[in-house]
Amino acid sequence: MSIPPLTDDSKTAKCIKCGAAIAPTAKFCLECGTAQANAAPASIKCIACGTEIPGFASFCSECGAERTASPPSSPERVGKPMKCRKCGAEAPPEWTLPICAACCVPTVKRNYGPLLLFGTVVVFFLVIVGIIISNGSSPTPPESPKVIAAQEAYNRAVKRVEDEADAGKVPMDGLVDRMSREGNKAYREAMNAPENTAPVTPVAAPEEPTISIPPYKTLNIKKPTNGSCVVDIQLPHEMEEPELIQISQALREHECAGLVPILLEFYLPKMKVDGGSWANAQYDPSSTGPIFDVQITGLKAKVIAKVRAYKSPLGEQLIGSWENDSNGSVYRIVQDSDSYFEERSSNPSLRPARQELKEIPAKSGRRFQVVGSESGDYDVISPDGTLRAYDREGFIKEFPKLKQ
Repeated sequence: MSIPPLTDDSKTAKCIKCGAAIAPTAKFCLECGTAQANAAPASIKCIACGTEIPGFASFCSECGAERTASPPSSPERVGKPMKCRKCGAEAPPEWTLPICAACCVPTVKRNYGPLLLFGTVVVFFLVIVGIIISNGSSPTPPESPKVIAAQEAYNRAVKRVEDEADAGKVPMDGLVDRMSREGNKAYREAMNAPENTAPVTPVAAPEEPTISIPPYKTLNIKKPTNGSCVVDIQLPHEMEEPELIQISQALREHECAGLVPILLEFYLPKMKVDGGSWANAQYDPSSTGPIFDVQITGLKAKVIAKVRAYKSPLGEQLIGSWENDSNGSVYRIVQDSDSYFEERSSNPSLRPARQELKEIPAKSGRRFQVVGSESGDYDVISPDGTLRAYDREGFIKEFPKLKQ
């Protein structure tokens, strides 16, 4: 069987084994029967206009586009005009802009899917971060009643110092430091107050007295350079500890405003200043706390009467009795056989404390040396009957003779 010869206008191909001329679309060689792996498809679509053309064609028979050319990226097409996807108008072949010449709508449909997906992911991420931050940060708790009370105490203390400065009761020098010191002190005292009690206000406002202050008279005021305050006060009569605290608070607000520490010495009528006080009060927040420490060192009148009425036991001879006018105690010198003793009585319910004496001749009077005294204490009974106390360094104090 003979193979018909190929016409001139047809396309030919060669067998991959024997080289015989075969049709481009032949799958097997007619001469040797070898399968042709590079056989062209029967037909393909033009990449420009989509028209089906033979598989062996190099150019499109409809638009003339080359088979291996890339698809056009603009509305410009070869041969076949582009139609608008909205109005349907055909753009002329020479139109190169990516928009319709009739309605100006973009001829290339844009794909916004990836952009929308990216935006959605970003928004979702920001929402999640906001939720995490809002859950992680706890709201600021409200201030406790104790903190509020402490702040109010601070403000009151600062206002009090400022008012006293305006009234001329305290100097203006160092006013800011004094206001800060008093305010911080009031704040600490309020914070340290027990929970079930009201904060302790160290100083009551002068314009709002809650109780009347007992009468007193200021004798001396000493203000050393170290910021302390020492005051001598005369009382009209004996007082109890609460009354002395009221007087002390009043002195702290006025005479000793802004000064720390404070030492107050209280004297009864006819008592000598610096000869020993009947009572004293001390204020130092570092040691005594926010209130005054009051000590009544003197004896009350009823107790003094009982002390004076004390009689020595039988067999003892009373040399003399003297009174300590600072606290009302009684000093006695008695003789028991050949020994002498000094007695100091301050409690009528107890036997007086005594220490042994030894009489030593002296020109100034009768001298009695305290046996075993490390500081060399001794007493001298002067011709006028007063008792003078000495030690190795010299004179200490004079005690008047007790009036029976």
